[in-house]
Amino acid sequence: MPRAGGVLQGTSRQIHSGAAPMAGFLERQLGLPQERLRRLSHFVFLAATLLCADVLAMTLAESLFLANVGANRLPLFYLLLAAVSIPVASGFSHLVDRVPRLRLFHGLLLGSLGLAVLLRGMAVRSTLTGYFALYTGFSVLELLLEIQFWVLVSDYFTSLELKRAATLLVAAMSGGGLLGGAAASLLVETFTPATLLWLVPPFYLLAMAQLALLGRAQRPPEAADTEEEQTGMLESLKSFPLLVRRHPIVWMLALSALLAPFLRCVAEFQVFSIYERRFPDEQELAGFLGLLSGTLSVLEFAVLLFFTRPLIQKLGVHRMNLIYPVTTLGSFAGLAVSHQLPAAIAANINYETLGNSIAAPVDTLNYNAVPRRFLGRVRGITDGLCYPLGIALAGALLWVGQTVLDSLEITLGALVLTVGLLALGHGVGRHYLTSLVEMLRSRSVNLDEVGEGLAKLPPQYAEEVRRLLKSDDRNAQILGVELAARLNPAEFLSELQALLPSADVRLRRALVKLYAAFRPEGLAGQWHSLLDSHEDASRELALELAVAVPALRQQWLDRERLAALLHDPSPVVRGLSCVAAHLTGVRDEELEAACAAVLEQPLGPAAHLAMIQAVRSAADPTLLPLLRRILEHAEPTVQDDALDALASLLDRGAPTEGLEAIAADFLDHPEAPVRAAAAKLLGRIRTATAAERLGPRLEDTSQSVREQAAMALAACGEVALTVAEPYLASQRAEVVEAAITAIGAVRSPRAEEMLFRFLQADFRQVRNNLSWLPRLPADGAWLPLRTALEDSNLRITQRVLHVLGALGHRRTLNCVRRILFSTDERVRADAVEAVASLSHRRFVEPILPLLEAQAMAQPQRNDHQHTPVLQQPVAASELRQIAEQAATSADRWVRVGGILALAALPEPMPGALLREPADPLVRDALLHTLMRKGALRSGPGTEASTEPHVKGATFWDRSLFMNRVLFLKNVPLFKFLSLDDLLIVDQALVQKEYLAGELIFREGQPGSDLCIITAGRVAIRKRVQQHERVLAELGPGECFGEMALFDDAPRSATAVAVSEVTLLTLERSRFLSLTAQRPEIALEICKVLSLRLREANEQLGRLAAEAGLT
Repeated sequence: MPRAGGVLQGTSRQIHSGAAPMAGFLERQLGLPQERLRRLSHFVFLAATLLCADVLAMTLAESLFLANVGANRLPLFYLLLAAVSIPVASGFSHLVDRVPRLRLFHGLLLGSLGLAVLLRGMAVRSTLTGYFALYTGFSVLELLLEIQFWVLVSDYFTSLELKRAATLLVAAMSGGGLLGGAAASLLVETFTPATLLWLVPPFYLLAMAQLALLGRAQRPPEAADTEEEQTGMLESLKSFPLLVRRHPIVWMLALSALLAPFLRCVAEFQVFSIYERRFPDEQELAGFLGLLSGTLSVLEFAVLLFFTRPLIQKLGVHRMNLIYPVTTLGSFAGLAVSHQLPAAIAANINYETLGNSIAAPVDTLNYNAVPRRFLGRVRGITDGLCYPLGIALAGALLWVGQTVLDSLEITLGALVLTVGLLALGHGVGRHYLTSLVEMLRSRSVNLDEVGEGLAKLPPQYAEEVRRLLKSDDRNAQILGVELAARLNPAEFLSELQALLPSADVRLRRALVKLYAAFRPEGLAGQWHSLLDSHEDASRELALELAVAVPALRQQWLDRERLAALLHDPSPVVRGLSCVAAHLTGVRDEELEAACAAVLEQPLGPAAHLAMIQAVRSAADPTLLPLLRRILEHAEPTVQDDALDALASLLDRGAPTEGLEAIAADFLDHPEAPVRAAAAKLLGRIRTATAAERLGPRLEDTSQSVREQAAMALAACGEVALTVAEPYLASQRAEVVEAAITAIGAVRSPRAEEMLFRFLQADFRQVRNNLSWLPRLPADGAWLPLRTALEDSNLRITQRVLHVLGALGHRRTLNCVRRILFSTDERVRADAVEAVASLSHRRFVEPILPLLEAQAMAQPQRNDHQHTPVLQQPVAASELRQIAEQAATSADRWVRVGGILALAALPEPMPGALLREPADPLVRDALLHTLMRKGALRSGPGTEASTEPHVKGATFWDRSLFMNRVLFLKNVPLFKFLSLDDLLIVDQALVQKEYLAGELIFREGQPGSDLCIITAGRVAIRKRVQQHERVLAELGPGECFGEMALFDDAPRSATAVAVSEVTLLTLERSRFLSLTAQRPEIALEICKVLSLRLREANEQLGRLAAEAGLT
């Protein structure tokens, strides 16, 4: 019978303490640490034991059933099996989350032991009932043991570990199956099948001993989402619709779990009919089935080793879902053509071997996309209900069908249903990534999802909205207006009317937006009366609404009213009246002259901004000439709004004539928001010349301008590829990112291919890095190269993720990035699986080892890829070869690291490296190396005797940028920054020196710079209840005064030099300039500051408590 739970995935062999070579081999092959391999070894032997018992029992039961009952009664057996397994599985699912998994497994094995003895006794009686009970009993035991085994495996391993370990664990099952099948085939020559059934109970005893050893030696890793409300089958069915709504893959898995066993039963019925006809003798049939089971086990392992595992790594889980349905189509086609033994064996290979070695591992991996807290109930439904229900349907239809249909007609019907299985496989693969991302998003805050969740509020929030509208706080009032739009605005008429007289610009805008969208009855008359108000703000509000709503504009603004408003004392009212006059379409020379006069007046930023907002609200392309005149007279502070409004009018069909030149004039504006708005406008024009104008903006110093220029360039189509491609070669990482964004956003095959070619050098570098890092010493002269390689891995990973985001996976990757550094290893593994399942998999495959290493490592430092440290000495010649290869790398930092490593070696520099490089950083490193080589040849000098304050360094030259960057990399505040970012920080630092006892700054004084100690020690003191206490004494590599970078608050403590001190200082204005160019620098520093602030608060609390006690 089929294996019910699906053969999950698995790995490895027993790792004994003395088997270091084998342990090292497996660790390298599987990427699992030895602790995980030891855990895995328990499951390997348990799987082999269970499968040996399973294959032995099922082979004997099948042979006894076919020889004494006959294949024609298989449909009745299917019905009986379903009738027994459904209630048994339901009761079992009720226990699976209420009883500890190991204890439940022990109880299940003990029950299996007793049942096996009972079933053997029934087989001896040679009755029809006994043979049905024998076959049904062992089939149900197989179902329950496999369900519990895989639930236990999912407790102990993450999805990433299971995916890596799939081959060895299922290979162990194949080995166990081979042993069971071989035992049946060989021993049946001497003993009867009924006698051989006594061999089954000892295997259950062995499995119980293995479980006991597992419980003592290993504990399952903790996970954030394994808590589940205890439910039985009925409760699981009640929650099933809700789960399907959130994760559509669940119903597809359930339907597959019903259809797959149905088709397997049909194939098995056909195959066993042929076997029964070919081998009528009981012992001959048992010998054949035993030999076949052993052979299929060997074949199963071969398929896993040479086919399944490589293809899962290559194609991903979602594409692998199609393979087994296709082979099933082929097996039924073979049975349709020939109803003989070869076709039967081929069909048996499909549903047994390929089912267990391809379909089952993939099926279990599919459950990675089901929330772990629901996994028990989902598997209870699919394996405990759908699976036996599929068997029951097969039994019922075959029982009826064999009397009216021949074998060919049954086979053709199965062929048609297999097409449905193929469609389900496609659907499961398509929803696999979607469900994984949904799981990841449920574990992290998602701002997009928050906005979607507020689209419509429940009615019970009405009272809370009223409280906000009646509040005296302006922000609360604005929030109340926005939330009222998500209920029924008519319910809040009185509260909204009360806000009108005192509304400021922001509140007016919110009110206008609400009215323009919903037009609640009862407000129109109130707002109309505001046109005659003595308050400027009230008249401005009424005009904004009239401009936004055409019907009100026609009712309220006739010629006389407009003429009066054009001479209103308020410049905002006059400006809005001009907009309204243009919209009414009235052709009146007097009004046109008045409008022209208004536009020539110095209206001020507030009026110009109100006019621009009114144009945007009206969204009328006929306002384009007016908006261009507003732009001519607008102040720099509102020019970006004017340009943005121009872009919005182009979206409404306004003509582009003359706008390209206007936008080009603003591309060099000193204000970044104006340059960004000009770039956005050029993106709406979408001409070849517009694309050429946008190219240089990819090098803008402002990130917002670079991003807007990239998206605008992409909007120009394929021409953007030619413009953006040269910027991929920039030495500035932020410029490369902008070029990637522009190319990826084009979303064409040519764009994708261009990015893939661009990444080839990075992919080669990753392969080199993975080869070199395990062989490099972790300190000494090799520290620069090792740091450069780790930084290269980090930068390449981020670059590939950026490429994937540009190609359309941004939302998924935003979610993945938020949780990739989670402390929950299972969550990190799911994040990597989500990335590996993206449609652009070829971009992901080269960096998967980096992502997987990060996901499987203990979270210590999030800034580095986790790479193995040298375990055994490496020959000096091999190290020199690595350094020489690194010195010729295309990666500037790796090249610098290789050159500096060669500097510490006694051999001369290779001649090929002496050519002057174009990169100034590489040139400086080469010059330093040549100078050091000269110093080493001439004897000891000052250079070699000057040591750095960097752990593990053996030489130091303060003028060499790499040593300064390495020093900054060891400063805790900067540990998350890349080498590129640290180089920028280094250029902004200023050196200062203090004598012992000299005051650096005093508590309460204004401060504006961060201080980093490069030499000496500094005491940090603070007054606590009239007593000055030493909070800390800091040394080289530590920093203080960091809060001065973010605010103008006075110093919170006093800093005094304990000895002669050398500091590097970063002044606030320089820091703000850095973060304007590279905002990620501030974000990474904030990670560290939040941790330090928490530690400082705890320390202050302890000091205050101590002072209170004294």
